Order: sequence, then structure tokens, then C-alpha cells
Amino acid sequence: MTLTQHYLLLVDGNLSERDTQERFFQGAGFSVETAATAEEALQKLASESLPAVVISAVRLPDIDGFDLSGCIRGADATSAIPIILLSDRLLSEQTNIEQMLVKQKLKQLRIVLEDYLPRAVGLTALLERVLLHITASGRDQLTRAILDGTTHTGRLEYLGVLDLAQLFQDSGRSGKVFFEMNEERAQLFFRHGQLIDARLGKLGEQRAFFRLISAVKGDFEIAFGEPGRPARIETPSADLIAEGR
Repeated sequence: MTLTQHYLLLVDGNLSERDTQERFFQGAGFSVETAATAEEALQKLASESLPAVVISAVRLPDIDGFDLSGCIRGADATSAIPIILLSDRLLSEQTNIEQMLVKQKLKQLRIVLEDYLPRAVGLTALLERVLLHITASGRDQLTRAILDGTTHTGRLEYLGVLDLAQLFQDSGRSGKVFFEMNEERAQLFFRHGQLIDARLGKLGEQRAFFRLISAVKGDFEIAFGEPGRPARIETPSADLIAEGR
């Protein structure tokens, strides 16, 4: 996964915390922009390309992280950006009323509870949440682009073999998918949403498909249309996908 194409916006009034996060994520391969206040963050969101994820402290010098999140959600251009909030206190350390208010705010802002993290959780756990958001976002964007016909290529890091099989099944499309993974090459063949054959080196049919499922890195290209191949796999795609998961 190439992370330099994804930039993160870090919002924190604490210079030491901000610098620590910036160095960590740059070391992990990300491009990073920082802001010391909510106002500065909103200016960056209005004037630059959109970040893959916004990570904001709850406590900021001007408005708090919840209000900043509300501004982000309230603008059409930024409403879908994933937001992770960092709190100085564990949720379990807060009173019952405080916990209830936090959960209400998160629900209104469409932020899952797993993205409300204490600073003490550590940067590695924070990185896991960031990668989860980027992978999910890339999968959704790539799926839409493939179905819209705006792209026919992608990476397995974003859309795996089972995701591709599901895409064909759901759309009822016919076509071929070509894979390149290091020095290995493979193909999947679909007719009206049904997987009819698979090839991976000397392997064929279902054995090739189930071996291919384990591939997590590589490129693929889709060619929609009649696959021009007899059906060699009779098992319904839904059953193969269920077994593969």
C-alpha cells in the first residue's frame, strides 16, 4: 500500500504531542499536515486537498474537537472524512453522565466509539485505526469506480479476491480479472455474476480460487464482457465466497 498518497491532518494545541504524532506518521510513510487550532484546521480543509483522516484532540485552544467535527461533518466537501478524536481521559474514567453525553455527540457526528481514543492508547493502536479507515475508503471508492466504468484497475490491498467475487455476484456482470502478484499471475472468469473458472500457475478451478484468496498484495485489471470460456466451476459463487471467508 502506498501511503504517501494519503495525507493526515493532525489537530492538537499541544506542540509536543503534535510533533510526536507527526514524526511517527511520517515514519510510517504518510504525508502529514498539522494544525494547532480548529480554525487553522478548517482553513487547511478549505484550501488544500482533502486528508484521508483527521485526527484531533478533544481539547483545543479555541473550540473543542466535537465542535470541529461538527464543522467538518456540516460541509459537503468534508462530510465523509473519517475523524478520530483523542481524549485526555479514558471513557471509563468519566462519570456516567459524561459518558452518556460523549456517546450522544459521537452518534450525532457519525463517529464510532472505537474512534474516540485516549491518548494513552499509544501511536501503534492509532495507526491501526488510520489504516482501517484508509483501507475501507479505498475499497468503497474503487468499487464505485469499477461499477461506474471509470477505472478497471486496482490493488489487492484495497479490494481483495473475495471482494471482487462479491462485486461480480452483486452486479451480475460478466468478465475476466487478471492478477499480477510479484512473479505470479492469475485469472478469474465470471459469467452473469457466477465464477466459472480460475487459473493460478498450474492450479485451476476451485483450487486456484481458494489459493488466490490468500493474496493480499498485487495488482488486478478487469475486462468486462463475455469471458469466452466454458464453465468449469459449478458451485455457486455465494457458496464459494462464504467458504472463503
